[in-house]
Amino acid sequence: MNTVARFTVYAVLVLPCSAAPFLTGACVDTTPTIVADAATEAADAAPAASACVACVTGPAGCGSKLEVCRADTKCRSALSCALDRNCFGLGEVSALINCGYPCATTAGILTTDEPALRLAFSVFSCAATTCARECKYRTSADAAPD
Repeated sequence: MNTVARFTVYAVLVLPCSAAPFLTGACVDTTPTIVADAATEAADAAPAASACVACVTGPAGCGSKLEVCRADTKCRSALSCALDRNCFGLGEVSALINCGYPCATTAGILTTDEPALRLAFSVFSCAATTCARECKYRTSADAAPD
């Protein structure tokens, strides 16, 4: 018995809305986006980053949690990397986490049950709450309504 396999092929065509006005639900925004160069962004972020780092490392901010972290080799290494990479001054908690993750893995924090992870998280959590204003972190209250 011979069987013939049948396949249906679907084509997907991506068009700007102006080219296919009848497909209003399938439009792609082709509006150009202007992106500032890295030097301009770094210059604009420098004052905020320095205020953020001062809060994270200072006694009025997260200094006490930072000192506990620095007593642990892995936590100290991860935090030093995060400070060197300016992870705290990126203005977004998600950016802080994404920036700090490679620092943690490089420092040897590889599992969620690492004591150093709890220590580092204590500093990151403090930065996200106590230093939110200085670090320009947006909160859920800052988010635009749906």
